[in-house]
Amino acid sequence: MNRFTPAQIRRVLVSTLFALVAPGVLPAQVKSEPPKKEEAVVLSKFQVTETRGKGYVSQSSVTGLKSRALLIDIPQSVLVVPRDVIEDLGQVINVADTVKFVSAGTMSYSRIGDFQMQRGYRTGYVLLDGQIDLAQYSDSIMIDSFEVVKGPTAVLFGARTNVAGAILKHSRKPLPVNRRTVRVSGGEGGLIRGELDVTGPAASIGEARVSYRAYAAAQEYDGFERVDHDNRLAFGGGLKIDFDRNTSLLLQGDFFSNDALPNMNHFDDEARTGTYTGLGAEKGYTTRWENSAIDRTWGRATLSHRFSDRWEVVAGLVYNNLDRDDQGIYNRSVDWARNTLNQSYIAWIFNQKLGSVQIDVSGDFNLFGLKHRSTFGIAIERTRSDNRDWAVPTLSTLINNPNTYDIPKFNFFTFAPDGTTNPARTIRTEFFGYYMHTLDLIPDSLSLVAGYQSTHLTTVNKNKVTQAATEVRTTGEPYRVGVVYKPRSVKGLAFYVNNSTMFQGGGARTPDGRILPPLIGEVKEIGIKTDLYEGRISSTISLFDLTVANVPVPRTDPVTGITANFPSGQQRNKGFEFDLAVRPVRDWTIMAGIYQGDIIGQNGLRQANTINKSHNALTRYDFSSGGLKGLFVGASTFGRGARV
Repeated sequence: MNRFTPAQIRRVLVSTLFALVAPGVLPAQVKSEPPKKEEAVVLSKFQVTETRGKGYVSQSSVTGLKSRALLIDIPQSVLVVPRDVIEDLGQVINVADTVKFVSAGTMSYSRIGDFQMQRGYRTGYVLLDGQIDLAQYSDSIMIDSFEVVKGPTAVLFGARTNVAGAILKHSRKPLPVNRRTVRVSGGEGGLIRGELDVTGPAASIGEARVSYRAYAAAQEYDGFERVDHDNRLAFGGGLKIDFDRNTSLLLQGDFFSNDALPNMNHFDDEARTGTYTGLGAEKGYTTRWENSAIDRTWGRATLSHRFSDRWEVVAGLVYNNLDRDDQGIYNRSVDWARNTLNQSYIAWIFNQKLGSVQIDVSGDFNLFGLKHRSTFGIAIERTRSDNRDWAVPTLSTLINNPNTYDIPKFNFFTFAPDGTTNPARTIRTEFFGYYMHTLDLIPDSLSLVAGYQSTHLTTVNKNKVTQAATEVRTTGEPYRVGVVYKPRSVKGLAFYVNNSTMFQGGGARTPDGRILPPLIGEVKEIGIKTDLYEGRISSTISLFDLTVANVPVPRTDPVTGITANFPSGQQRNKGFEFDLAVRPVRDWTIMAGIYQGDIIGQNGLRQANTINKSHNALTRYDFSSGGLKGLFVGASTFGRGARV
């Protein structure tokens, strides 16, 4: 892969951005105004808008549950993270990490990539505009907002999602109004970053109207440790053609290139009370040439049509390509008696391609004097993954005087041209159809929700040396039922109950190459939601009882350094979450959350390597008048319990 050096990125793009800013060609960043009721997002998933400049708090779902719905009407904990939060927090190393400051029980799973943890479990694949985005790497310049859905979403999104919930990304789309933004920022660790975003009307062809969007970002980051970097280039955009008020075509695409350090090689101290910070830790345990090189390409075509004011359909076609090349040194084991850290040379070359088609139809109607809302659709996706990896367990270094940094680069291809594990190709085909229905038994007071899905999954794994192949076929039928009750005596208060299941197709493998059984799980949840005083107090309190079986647990062989998966049996997590958003005065927003839950295994003990509590808070105050008008200040915090 051709790589962009940090110097090239900085000189070309950042210099260009400064040149644009200097003569005042592009206006400054738009000031965020507090949102009006139901303004932050639109109810129709086919009307293109954005959340930027509309505050931190949203009362409406973006497209998370594929229907027009206020958050208070959904029998599930759902939270929207608008563009203003993304920009203010500036999580440029891992943009998905933004949600941990806003959503209770959500936290990062790894240093790079979009994977997160919810309710103690790693999320499934992040969804982009309602479809699977297998290339789990992105930049904040590409994203308008996140939607955090807690609890199973398999009925709507298939076997890639998790029992604990889903993180939904919403892309930045063309707008019919002119907006131009340049941002240049810097920070600790040698961070320098530039962003450009332009959108507006492009042309008129008869009755058709065409709008466009283009964006780009470049970044150089040296980090805080001896080896710690994240250098990237991202660009993309799209065209939206409105043929008339009912029919539109949206064409989008972007490219993301990233060089980053995938692993810090930290390890626990001897008493397992936290990360080792003693003698030698200041030198680090990472080699100077360690790197993860990622190239991601994404394209999407979306055709939408509104049959009437009540019924609409959207059809989406998506293509993903991901190339990843990792090389470095990983920790295997610690021998405190001999003051020794055992390590392995590790390399991984991976390519993954995805093609998917999805059609969704939604609408509402009256029958027997009652209001009904229906959403149904089908999806087909096919992925091909090619994988080679190396693990060479020949290294050891002193804990208190490590020499890892100066170890020469290892030639993996000379050692084993095909990899120390047999190179493999996996082809995965998934087809599912679903139906969701909402019935308003008592208008604006009592509603019932039910949904069903059928998934058919085929996974073929082929050894590219021996040509031996295995095929596994699995099926799943997740469901979702819920009730929402809003007492008419208290406007903005709702009680809900929800029972939903998930099915996640097998993919993890045992040491002998067998595919583990699919994950199956169930969540029972009750909660209270508020949207009081015209949106000034929004909250969700939820109690959940989560069970899941066949969870793959990775274990690393202390001799070879190779990690493989084993089934863990059934696990259970009973806990609670509390999300709160308050605007005490017009220009001040406070958001906070608390999560508590213990994942218990079949032995009745808390599962290893799990986190059982977290807290988060975020606040912002805007000066809307006087000499400081246009200025805002804010702060954020996040904390979590220790891993067992």
